[in-house]
Formats: sequence, C-alpha cells, structure tokens
Amino acid sequence: MLVALHPVPAVDVRLEQAFATAQGGSVSVGRVEGNTVSPMRLNNAAPEDRRLQDKLVNMVSRWHAELDVVAGQLQLVDLRAVNGTYVNDQQIEPGSRRVLQENDVVSFGGPSTINIRGQPLPNPWVWRVRKLHEFLAAYAPPSQGCLPAPQAAALAGFAAANSGAEREMYRFSPAAPTAHQHSAAEAAAGPARLVSPGGSGGSGSGDNGSGQRHGEAVLAVTLETF
Repeated sequence: MLVALHPVPAVDVRLEQAFATAQGGSVSVGRVEGNTVSPMRLNNAAPEDRRLQDKLVNMVSRWHAELDVVAGQLQLVDLRAVNGTYVNDQQIEPGSRRVLQENDVVSFGGPSTINIRGQPLPNPWVWRVRKLHEFLAAYAPPSQGCLPAPQAAALAGFAAANSGAEREMYRFSPAAPTAHQHSAAEAAAGPARLVSPGGSGGSGSGDNGSGQRHGEAVLAVTLETF
C-alpha cells in the first residue's frame, strides 16, 4: 500500500483496490478527476477547514504519473509532468520508469519539502511504499474484455466530472520560465499568457510535450530540496 505521509487531504492508497478499479491495468495519478488518485478529488472531499490552496493542488499535473506491475515489480512511470515525480527526494527522468522498493518515498509535484517564495512547506502529495511484497504476491493482472458494471459506471462518472472548465496550473521551478518557454506557450495558447511571480493567469486545456496543458497559466516560484 501507499501510506500518506501527510494525511488529509491525502489518504492511504490500497494498491490491490486501486489496481482492481484502474482503467487499462495502470493506476494513474493526476490532478483531474479521471485519475485513480486525484489530488483535486481528495482536496474537495476533505473537511473545508483542511482543504489546501489551489496552488498546492495544481502543482500536480493533470496526468502526472502511473503505477504498473511489470514482471513482478511495482513500477512508477513519470508522464513528463511539469513539476516532476520524485522517489526519495530525487527526481526521476521525465518519461522514465522507476522500480519501487519497500519504504521508498514517492512524491508528486516536487520533493517532500517545497519552498514557495522563501517559505518551506511540506509537499502534501507524498506517500511511502509499504507491504509491497504482500501486494505483489497476491497481485493478479486484470482480465481482458468488458469492464465490470461498477467500474464502467465509475469511469463514466469520471468522464462527466472531467468535462467542465479546467483549473489553472501552477508551475514550481528553480527559476522563471525561459524566453523559449514563453514563446512556445504563447504560440500554443494564443490569448493565454504566462505570468511572473505575483501575477495571475487564466486556464486552458491540452497537454504540450512536457506534460503541461496548452493555455495553462504558469506561476514561477522557487522550489528547493531540503
């Protein structure tokens, strides 16, 4: 299982249940509702006084990472997320796979501690891998064919929930976006614009090659590893 290091809004993830209901045999992690593990959904479900600011939810990309079981191993796949996927506070290569081991600490959108405008904060999206051997020993690949009715209904609900307006995306990076990033984003997004620290921006949809959706506003702030 994946044990949340900072419970509420994050919760423990029971891998056997997650894989049993996952589409295509992979457990997806990403901000929007269509993912198996969705920070937006978790945050909305938390008590109102425990909900996070949008920037701490939007640090996770819409489609951030996946968990797969391959050859008897639990593997983490980064989907070229804007703010990266980390194992034991080390960012894995964008688009690469990493075999997870017992007690590995996995974080999304930054290392386990992030720094926003000089203020160190715990990354709310951090999990520790536990009881991995037990899970792998009992794992059975999903059967082929039609989805069971409960899963099909759940996926239909995900699609309906994900059909509305997109929320803005905050980018956490060591430096402000480069001129090349500005030009590429402006060309893809048209009227949408990137903003500097302290600014504001709109929202959009569609991923670019790095995992960022076209038209997403980008807020450049400092991220440091502690």
